[in-house]
Amino acid sequence: MSEPPFYTPNRTTEPCQPRPSEHLWAVQKDGRQLACELGDDGAWGVEVQVYREEELLYGRRWATRALALERSRRAEGPVSP
Repeated sequence: MSEPPFYTPNRTTEPCQPRPSEHLWAVQKDGRQLACELGDDGAWGVEVQVYREEELLYGRRWATRALALERSRRAEGPVSP
């Protein structure tokens, strides 16, 4: 049985497909926006993603949706007028 080559030049792969996410909240201050989304990764858990100006600031995966929602609420912080 022959093994596939270790290195295959000019190999092409299919691009990753974005997964749908659930928008949780967005906060705007001094013209800057911070937003949070929840993405379901199936058997791997649920990921909280926080964006600043539509660029990913950080993401963290949690085992359950309840833990992810709790973390997203803490990231939002207290809302002040």
